[in-house]
Amino acid sequence: MNRFTQYFNNLSLIFSHKYAKSKDLSKKTSSYNPTIQKDITAIIDKYIKKEKAYNNNNLESLQFDMLVLEKDLQERYNKNKSNNFSFPEIKNVLDCIADVLTYFKDIPNFKSDNRMRWQIEQTINLIKNASQETVCADIKFDKCPPEDTISTIKNANNKGYFNIKNENVIFRHGKEYCDDNVYETPYNGNQYPYAYSIRVMVQAISLVDLINIELKNKKQGDVWKSHYATVYFGERYHYYLDYLLDNAPDVFILPILQNVGATTLIRNRYSRIQPCGIIFDEAFVDEDMQTPSNFFWHDLNHARRIYQNNLWYSKQNNIDLNSLYTIMRKDVQELMPIKKWLSSNPENMKYESLIKILLFEVVHEDALPFTKDSIKMDILFSSGNCYPYERTYDNVEEGNTYNRINLRFYEQGASTLRTIYNKVRHAFFEKEQTNDIIVKTELRYIKHMVEASYLLLNKVSPNEYNENNKEAICEQLKQLIRDRTFQAHNAKRLLGVNTDSQDSDSSRRRNKV
Repeated sequence: MNRFTQYFNNLSLIFSHKYAKSKDLSKKTSSYNPTIQKDITAIIDKYIKKEKAYNNNNLESLQFDMLVLEKDLQERYNKNKSNNFSFPEIKNVLDCIADVLTYFKDIPNFKSDNRMRWQIEQTINLIKNASQETVCADIKFDKCPPEDTISTIKNANNKGYFNIKNENVIFRHGKEYCDDNVYETPYNGNQYPYAYSIRVMVQAISLVDLINIELKNKKQGDVWKSHYATVYFGERYHYYLDYLLDNAPDVFILPILQNVGATTLIRNRYSRIQPCGIIFDEAFVDEDMQTPSNFFWHDLNHARRIYQNNLWYSKQNNIDLNSLYTIMRKDVQELMPIKKWLSSNPENMKYESLIKILLFEVVHEDALPFTKDSIKMDILFSSGNCYPYERTYDNVEEGNTYNRINLRFYEQGASTLRTIYNKVRHAFFEKEQTNDIIVKTELRYIKHMVEASYLLLNKVSPNEYNENNKEAICEQLKQLIRDRTFQAHNAKRLLGVNTDSQDSDSSRRRNKV
């Protein structure tokens, strides 16, 4: 089985927006002026509280069970035999977007901007359509109603028009009568049809992006020509939105407002549900600042890669997806929480955050299934081995059949451990300064990464990696980390990280002697 490490530009989901508030990080930047930032934060916080309260869907809580929601979504899908099953879980996100857009419509920047106000109003109307009830009167096609009943009201402001269920006592009304109407009710009349509602949400987020970049442009200058305004992830991965929607019930997209950390993503890797974050301001992700839309498409691409790696693993091992999910649930329960199995030796407890980042790299960044064999294989992946690479570009050939080309091939890459080593020491998860919530600063050195990697290998395969061969294994791990061949993610070292004596050029020269 080929080792599936990260696609070149498909890097990590930022660990959590809340970490940006840590005193250890530089001040969080914003596209908006302080008043707008404060006002929309208040709106968003209100809806985050609602999201966590809805059926106790606080993803960070240890009491939250993703499998309960997954089973519920599968049952809804099977009942409808369609990906437009009822999906009320998206209501809170759509309501939040609508409220934020309503706020933007009335800010001084757009008071006289009729074009922007028009776009906002049209988008809010689309959001309203996502929750649409069809009501039919029990009037047959060949039997028209008498005068002055609901069917002959011509003025939409008439009280009877808005009180059809209560005011019209001549005819009964209800969905059961829609079979007698010419026009079929879409999506079986489901509330917030899954696929349709997510498409509406995506269109609304695109408008949030437009507003975000426009206000950032007014605040900072010519932003439209900057890299920030490039919809990098959306340009490449919009193609996979309907692909994922069409592959329900094997994969589900769950749009969320709440902050989700690495531990939550690791712990729920065995689920068919893939959370995708909805934000309204710029965020530092994948070594750069991202717009709200780019952030969503970035998450969606993680969902796509995770799902496709599940399919690949299943095919390579001749098992079905259900069997894979069973294996992953078992292995997750054995390895999570990390501190549970580290506690047998108190001296090892300090490595919890570093082992977490190792697992995060394997099952999220590299998108491999949470299985012991995948973890072992990825940790020991050597520089120069192949990983799947893809690039999308315009087809400029005359008379072309397709407008774009998605080229897929295998490329030589850096070792997994070198990649993680560079990420935790350079601006990748953090923008400028280290944050101990992600990995303790004092552990971001080769000697500690070697020990953490050994502990993880010993846990997943104790018969292969134990005290009998620890010295040889640790030397192998050390060389994997020190190997700079094909390395990336080392452009800007974080504040708080010092030179690593085991990675210095002088150390390398001594080892060659």
